[in-house]
Amino acid sequence: MFCLLAGCASGPAVKDSPVVAAPEAIGDLPAQYVGTLPCADCDGIALWLTLGPRASYVLQQRAIGVEQDSDYIEVGRWDIDDQKRLALTPADSDELGASLWAIDDGRLVALDENGRQIEPAAEYTLTRRAHPVSRGLTETDWFVVNAPDAHQGGRAYIRFDPDNRLVGSTGCNRLSGEYEHEDAGLSVSGLATTRRACPSFEDTEQSMLEALRQTERARVLANYLLLFGPAGDRSPLAVFQADSEAMPVAP
Repeated sequence: MFCLLAGCASGPAVKDSPVVAAPEAIGDLPAQYVGTLPCADCDGIALWLTLGPRASYVLQQRAIGVEQDSDYIEVGRWDIDDQKRLALTPADSDELGASLWAIDDGRLVALDENGRQIEPAAEYTLTRRAHPVSRGLTETDWFVVNAPDAHQGGRAYIRFDPDNRLVGSTGCNRLSGEYEHEDAGLSVSGLATTRRACPSFEDTEQSMLEALRQTERARVLANYLLLFGPAGDRSPLAVFQADSEAMPVAP
């Protein structure tokens, strides 16, 4: 829905992308901005934008007042363009700056595809959260919010214990395995589940297991966990979120 507003568009140890200097206009990273934008067919579109220190972002949005299987999750790279605007480029797009935001004293104001402010600006504004969340890879319950065929809103989660044990649930069956984590590299092995039959969770279960088997890299961005395949893959295999910081629906 937001696309209609802004325009859419194994081997050696893997090194993560470098930490970027936080532009003065943005300030300390990670930075999180929230707000509710107008919607023609619903009560509003709640947005939560998280900017990370490696120029990556997660944009989560939810239509308020309508039924939907899951939130829309967009992952990509952010930059500050030569006009001092925040430019967001989705990982699956070659269109640089597919959406643009004016930076205004702790706020982000949406711009149209021509870089003009959308009026009334007050209704297209995200406000910066004063205290962004921060989670670590281990000892956090990570709940799936985006993966092929996975259903959001259930109790499917994973947890990386400090002893290199992986535990969790597919929403139906208990999950266990082992993992190795060094720098940005993450690999999972020995995956096993219990054998309960739960047809309504089958897609989520298979999606989670396949993503974990293919994972070679991981990145924690504030309260999100992004799992990636080989170096060069820009789109994550799956996105998880710390359950204690569910997405707000208003600033």
